Amino acid sequence: MGSEALPRYNNGIFKSLPTFSPEIKGLTAIVTGANGISGFGTMRVLLESPKRWSKIYTLSRKPPPPEMMELLTSEQRDRVEHVNVDFLGKPEDIANAMKEKGVTADVVFFYSYAQPKSTIKGSHPWANAQELADINCEGVSWSTL
Repeated sequence: MGSEALPRYNNGIFKSLPTFSPEIKGLTAIVTGANGISGFGTMRVLLESPKRWSKIYTLSRKPPPPEMMELLTSEQRDRVEHVNVDFLGKPEDIANAMKEKGVTADVVFFYSYAQPKSTIKGSHPWANAQELADINCEGVSWSTL
């Protein structure tokens, strides 16, 4: 069943978002970049629907910090599992880390990126845009798989 048959979701600044059938249950998701604003926000929204999203895997070099995880209820934290991976590393290392943790996912939300230090003194973080693009495209290049 498509969302066109269901009411729209309205809450605060969120207007006219689609809702989904309650028959959709037990999904798992991977959220990369859960340490950042977009990734952590996505993780929190998924965790608000415990019947739909039974497990959320966070993939990054470091787990979300304790002060962020403390914003979640204990029940929500129980449904989150961190997998330590470096997206700039070897694809087989990423695959092995996921296999070791038994990661399966119905949906992947990819928010990861690496922020190289700018070599231009006194510049803003985006001054080295080409280096930023190069390092992040390398991490998700299909040619490396």
